[in-house]
Amino acid sequence: MELGVKIPTINTNYYSFLDTKLEYRRLYSVYLNYVFAY
Repeated sequence: MELGVKIPTINTNYYSFLDTKLEYRRLYSVYLNYVFAY
């Protein structure tokens, strides 16, 4: 019972973590482009 609850939670956390990382990298590259452009 406990295992069935833990595994989906880990999966969800992992995927949201990946999404956050991608979003952060995109923001970071936009920021760098802005800095180098001006």
